[in-house]
Amino acid sequence: MARISRLITQIEDHPEAASFSDLAKVCDYYFGKPSQKSVGQLVYRTPWQKDPYVNIQNKQGRAALYQIKRILVAITKLAKD
Repeated sequence: MARISRLITQIEDHPEAASFSDLAKVCDYYFGKPSQKSVGQLVYRTPWQKDPYVNIQNKQGRAALYQIKRILVAITKLAKD
């Protein structure tokens, strides 16, 4: 858990520098294994009805900034529940 906490802090501080593999580790921890895998894309199921999925796409080792922000919001929402 300490490693995941460090990764989240790094991602929050510098989302533009977050690597796809680090983001995938965080998503695996919070959402379990991806429900769908395709070339360069992972889709994770979330526990709520509205917006039941988050996804990340691998673009040259990075994820898109909007995807990173959406995942950080989802993690915050999980912590509140």
